[in-house]
Amino acid sequence: MEKILRKLPECNLQEKKLIFDKIIRASDISLEKKRDIVKKILIKIQDKETQELARYVYHTLNEQIEKEQQIFIYNPDEILDSDDSDKKIALLKQIRVKKMIENKKFIKKFMVKEKDPFVKATMISTLGEIGAEDDANDLISFLNDRDPRIRANAVEALTMLDNEKTFKNIISLVEDEDARVKANVAEFMKSKNTYDVIEVLKKMVYSNNKREIHSAIYVLKRIDKKKTGNLLPLAEDRLTRIERNDKYNEIKEQIKEKTDIIKPEIDNIKDKITTGFKNLFKKK
Repeated sequence: MEKILRKLPECNLQEKKLIFDKIIRASDISLEKKRDIVKKILIKIQDKETQELARYVYHTLNEQIEKEQQIFIYNPDEILDSDDSDKKIALLKQIRVKKMIENKKFIKKFMVKEKDPFVKATMISTLGEIGAEDDANDLISFLNDRDPRIRANAVEALTMLDNEKTFKNIISLVEDEDARVKANVAEFMKSKNTYDVIEVLKKMVYSNNKREIHSAIYVLKRIDKKKTGNLLPLAEDRLTRIERNDKYNEIKEQIKEKTDIIKPEIDNIKDKITTGFKNLFKKK
């Protein structure tokens, strides 16, 4: 199996499907072991085709495991605070399917300190599905997470919660390096009418946040100019001014640093000159 997995990145789509099919059908491996293999693939192999196939197979295996081992929810806080990632994910899926809103408090409690990115991503998705608009504040920080899976799930969850205050945070990820994150941002914008998106873009343009303005420009270039008026040139002008000001402050700081370095030497030279003149004109 390890040998096959090493070859996976080099395979075409059909060959990859056959490999995943082989994993699913393997009779000498438990469902849990199969899931561990697929989880390993998700972590190590990042190409889009493999990720999509692996996610599908991972969720399929999870469903099979849940059917065999139903987890009864007696103490969700104890499960979410445990080290058993698989049990936590199974629990979260039950909470989501059964719309057990009363468990939101446990998800919020353990979400920030959760170390397993798969569990954290599932917590985020679950909160998005069972949460309310005011729960969006608990998810904004995950838009800046290093793990693209977590960022992508945060965009999906915030889209579901539909809190207007978070719209510009979502659009700011429109140029994210991860394809799934960008796709989720695009889906968010499709779910809104053009007017609502433009209103959010206006707020981003008039902010002093360089990242927000840059993202607003990226989106504005893809919207009919008749609908956005002079918003694009205004955004470009504001970005230029901010970048120019940043450069000015950077140069100013460099000059200050160099001045601070040579100032003691200048003061020393001044003292020597002053002493020299005093000695030269000193009365004998």
